[in-house]
Amino acid sequence: MSRKIVILYGSQTGTAQDISENIWRESKRYYFAGGVKALDDYDVKNLIEEEIAIFVCSTTGQGGTYLLNITK
Repeated sequence: MSRKIVILYGSQTGTAQDISENIWRESKRYYFAGGVKALDDYDVKNLIEEEIAIFVCSTTGQGGTYLLNITK
């Protein structure tokens, strides 16, 4: 029986997306079902329904708060 997982990312250069996709691929080996989404593409109202949620965020330089896909 698979468990439900969602992996949400915010990134400036794509690093967090790459890491999120690696986590997702690895999670399938352990019978997790779900997917990867940018934080802007995810409806936060659905978060309460998630069994497991993983957040991955990365920035460049001095760690500024401007992430391209986490503006909502």
